Amino acid sequence: MGTIMRTLGLLLSVLLFGGIGFGETLQGIQVGDLDLQANPCTDFYEYANGAWRANNPIPASMDRWSRRWAAGESNKEKVKAILEDAAAKTDQPKGSITQLTGDFYAACMDMTTIDKLGVKPLEPSIAEVDAIEDRAELVRMIGRMEAVGIGVPFRLRPLPDPHNPSEVIADIRASGLGLPDRGYYLKPEERFQRAREEYLAHVTKMFQLRAIPMRTRRRPPYRLCNSRLRSPRSR
Repeated sequence: MGTIMRTLGLLLSVLLFGGIGFGETLQGIQVGDLDLQANPCTDFYEYANGAWRANNPIPASMDRWSRRWAAGESNKEKVKAILEDAAAKTDQPKGSITQLTGDFYAACMDMTTIDKLGVKPLEPSIAEVDAIEDRAELVRMIGRMEAVGIGVPFRLRPLPDPHNPSEVIADIRASGLGLPDRGYYLKPEERFQRAREEYLAHVTKMFQLRAIPMRTRRRPPYRLCNSRLRSPRSR
């Protein structure tokens, strides 16, 4: 009985306060989303979402769809409009938010110049990486990359402390991996093996685009990585 009462209390809270926001009209559940023909006792999901799902099929470009995802896509379009407006303005004070934002967006969208330059803008940084000879130089390069937002081999960022949200702490996690996580490099299942082979082909293509010959190895790079990850010395 207590569980039922707590559930009813939660549902009432959602109905009463679910849509409240600063300066917004009080809202609750969108009744039009409900499929009133469904039995909530046997299929509450269909009852709560059935009408919305029937009227909002998953777009061909998406692998999922919901009110939250639809709102996210709508917000992206709004942000795009703001950026395009900023990029079109040429009379903004130098160093202003609008000028910096507009120039940054315009540079990112200038595919003609990007294709023409290729990797040339990256060459100075690549040369610095190629020149690394010892651990001290590697550490300095990691610091320099972190300073410009390139988090390798780890990512450092401020986050609220999950045990004390009033405090902000340093969050450090692995970064710079091309595959999603460690399992993709180590697990023997067929789908992971296929991902590794496709990733190797991708890396090879990236080297070719920069006109760097990919050295032929008996052991592909990810297998060398596997052996190092498994080695007790690397722990």
